[in-house]
Amino acid sequence: MKDQLTILSEKLQILKNKVSSEEATKQSMVLPLLHILGYDIFDPEEVIPEVPCNLAYKGDKVDYVLANNGKHEILIECKECHQNLNNHISQLRKYFVASESRFAILTNGLQYMFFSDHKKSNIMDEEPFYYLDMLNITDEDIHFLTGIKKENFNAMQLLYHSQDLRYRNVILENLKSEFANPSKAFVSVMTSNFYKGKLHESIYNKFSLMIKDCLRSLITEDLCKDLVDIEKNSENTVDASEYTVKEKEIVDIVNGWLSKYVTENNHIYVRKLSDGYIRFCYGNDWWNICRIKYRPYWEYKYCVKICKESQAAKSISREVKTLEDFMNLQSEIEDQCQDSKTRLFKYRAEHNI
Repeated sequence: MKDQLTILSEKLQILKNKVSSEEATKQSMVLPLLHILGYDIFDPEEVIPEVPCNLAYKGDKVDYVLANNGKHEILIECKECHQNLNNHISQLRKYFVASESRFAILTNGLQYMFFSDHKKSNIMDEEPFYYLDMLNITDEDIHFLTGIKKENFNAMQLLYHSQDLRYRNVILENLKSEFANPSKAFVSVMTSNFYKGKLHESIYNKFSLMIKDCLRSLITEDLCKDLVDIEKNSENTVDASEYTVKEKEIVDIVNGWLSKYVTENNHIYVRKLSDGYIRFCYGNDWWNICRIKYRPYWEYKYCVKICKESQAAKSISREVKTLEDFMNLQSEIEDQCQDSKTRLFKYRAEHNI
């Protein structure tokens, strides 16, 4: 399934610039994912299209329902691939209350929001318990989708899992809030083993500032340690047997372009990832430059992801057909290398590394 999802993700990078209607989104983006998940998209009793979902009987219909032995398990509402999903959550909530399903999906073919009814039975939660970005699919996403597969689907298990995911999201948000502005309860817990007096306003303010400073120092120290460890342990050792002739050619070309940015202490790190992409970083594995995959059987044989702000999550894709077209990306890849180098040096200066 991982290979199939990776291929679909690559196709979506191209399709997102070609699809301009809701129907095309369903056919070219949503149904292929359901097929990968093991659902028979040609069986109208398993993937049911246009299901009435309105208590007022006004004719409103949800786009699809995934059914199991006649029971409606998951509602799916689709929007055109350029639509902002947040604008359509209320519509899905209306459908949810008129159905027997405990789960609902809102999607534009690129992003998927997964909902349930944890706060109040049969009332869809306002916040999704899981968010999936098909353009940047991760191992965590693949693990989650494994539980949605037809052969693995169990409503109660998914309900428990989705509740845990929801708790996790709330905990993360609470931690972010406490890190930014520690509450009196948090300050009380952090000081309880050494301060026995009352947390008067002035005492609370003093400890609150101390805790914020300590948290920042702790996080910064960990990040600095990670960077130092990465620089000590990460070596540009590429197993030649892992690369095809074409991939070796790509590595040689890009290393040639970026050689001007190499210093005595900072090198271009190259690694082939499990999804087939060749990853180029500056200095260490944190500072991404680009990812490149050669696909011999595709019309657009070279897929290049320029990692803006050194982040893979903010990559901009470039699809080209020939090596000559690939060579035209030199300046863009070099510019990103310079940007990654600048960010690395700035980070080291700010953290005295």
